[in-house]
Amino acid sequence: MHLRLNELENTVKESEWYKNLTEEVRKNVSCKLYELVPRTCDVKYDIPKEDDNIKYVTTFKIETWRSGNYRVMFLKMYSITIEEETCYCMCEFPSVIGTMKIMEDKHLARFSHTYPGGVREEGSTTAAQFTTEDKKLQLGRFYYTMNSTLNHFPDCKDTARVLLFNDENKKKTLSKVLMDAIKKDLKEENFQEKKFKEGNQPPQIDRLESEELKYEFQVYVAHTDDDEEKAQQIIDHLRKKGMADSDIFDADSYLPGSSWTKKMEVASCKCRWFIFLLTKNALQDKSLNYNVVSALGDSIYRRKVRVIPVVDRCDNLVIPEALRWITYIPFDINGRHLESLYSIVS
Repeated sequence: MHLRLNELENTVKESEWYKNLTEEVRKNVSCKLYELVPRTCDVKYDIPKEDDNIKYVTTFKIETWRSGNYRVMFLKMYSITIEEETCYCMCEFPSVIGTMKIMEDKHLARFSHTYPGGVREEGSTTAAQFTTEDKKLQLGRFYYTMNSTLNHFPDCKDTARVLLFNDENKKKTLSKVLMDAIKKDLKEENFQEKKFKEGNQPPQIDRLESEELKYEFQVYVAHTDDDEEKAQQIIDHLRKKGMADSDIFDADSYLPGSSWTKKMEVASCKCRWFIFLLTKNALQDKSLNYNVVSALGDSIYRRKVRVIPVVDRCDNLVIPEALRWITYIPFDINGRHLESLYSIVS
C-alpha cells in the first residue's frame, strides 16, 4: 500500500480535474486519504448516500509495480459542502472493521476474559461473548496498528489519516467530521510546525466513547524496582517534549511507602494512559498476571484506561491477557521507543 500512497499527491495534482481548478479552490483540496473508522464499525460503501453534504467528484487510478507484480488502486474524490464552504478529499471505510460488527451482532466469536481470584496467581479465565467493550478494544488496536503502518515508511508520512468518530452522535455528521479534519490538516500544512497540545486533551481514541471521562493525570509509568531507571528515562523524555509535571502521576510522592499493587490500583483510576514496563525483569515475576488483575480490576473495563506495554524484543512475546492492552511498544536500548510513546500519549 505504501508504494501507492506516496504517489497520491502527484496523482491528484497532475490530474485534469485539479488543473482545471482555480488557485482559490485548490487551497481547499486535501491530498490525503482519510480512513473512516466509526464507533459502531458500521461500514458504508456509498458515502454520498449517507450525507447530503457529500458529493462524488472523480476517481483516481494509481498503478505501480511491486515485487514484479502489477498493482492498481482506485480512490474516489468527494466534495464536502457545509453552508457556503466547500472542501475536497479522498476517503473510504476500511472494510475489515465491518467484520467486528458482524461478530458482535451475530455472536460469531468468544473472547477470554480474566478476572481476579479462582486460579492461583493468575486469576480465572472465562470465555465470553464478543461484547461492545471488546469491539472498542479491538477498534483501538486497529487504530494504532494502522497508524503505525502508515507512518512506518518515511515517504508515506502524512499521506493518510485514520479518522475515529462516534457515528451514534447525530450532531456530528460525517460531513462535519471530514470538514473539521480537512481544515485542520490544511492549516497544519500551511504552518508545518505542529505544536504540542497542552493539558489533558482527549486523545483520538476517546472519540469512540459516548461520554467523555475525566482524568486527573495524563500518564503513569508502571514498573518493577529493577526497571526504575528505564521508567525514569520515559518520564524524562515526556517532560523534555513538553508534558507538564502535573500531567505525570508520581506514585512515589502521591503514595509514599505504598506497595506496587496499591500504586497501580490508584493510578488506574486517575490516569488516562497506563504505560507498563514488561521487560524480562518484570516477566520473571510469576505472580505478575495475578497482581495486575487484583490491582486494576474493573478499572480497565469501566474507566477505559489505555494500557501500553513496553516489551523486550523476543521471539516469544507474552503480554498478560488481563492488561487488555490497546497497543504495545518494543523496548529499544537506543531509546527509539521513547518517541513512539510520546506520540501516543501526547
